[in-house]
Amino acid sequence: MRFLVYCKDILMGKDLPVWVTLLGIIGGVAGTYFVIPAINQQLEKQKIKTEFVIRNIDDLNSKTRSLLTGIGELHRQTLSSGLVDRAKIEGYVSTITELQWKGIELAIIFDGTNSMIVVERYQESLDKLRTALLNLQDKTGLQASMSAAENFSRATVDVIKALASLSGINLNPTLK
Repeated sequence: MRFLVYCKDILMGKDLPVWVTLLGIIGGVAGTYFVIPAINQQLEKQKIKTEFVIRNIDDLNSKTRSLLTGIGELHRQTLSSGLVDRAKIEGYVSTITELQWKGIELAIIFDGTNSMIVVERYQESLDKLRTALLNLQDKTGLQASMSAAENFSRATVDVIKALASLSGINLNPTLK
């Protein structure tokens, strides 16, 4: 208790002893050379992680939007003409292959986490979409293709949410 009273008297008084001044200087130097760089390093790691996540979300979102827009156009053309454009399907299958590779990258990122299940569902949805598109021969196959596209869309949303959570971005805001 005496020590606390002594410290209060020193800090509230007009004159500071040399040892308090030296202690302040040593604390400032320690903060400058040890604490601040450690904080800065953590902030840089978080910045890099966030940048990586945002880039992956943007890439995934762009490719998914392009693929689903194209498949929707293919469905409309098939519905109106009754014919399936095989060249377009081959282009979409190529995009699906790119997204499957992205799924492999995500599997590496999420390895050993609960989000790995989300990536597995994403890969399964891509396989089903590929199969549905390759099996599309005429109007009768549209329902299976549309169902596979919807399933893929839901799986992509789940992957984007899992990716965002890596950098602390919450895409599930609670409504009040």
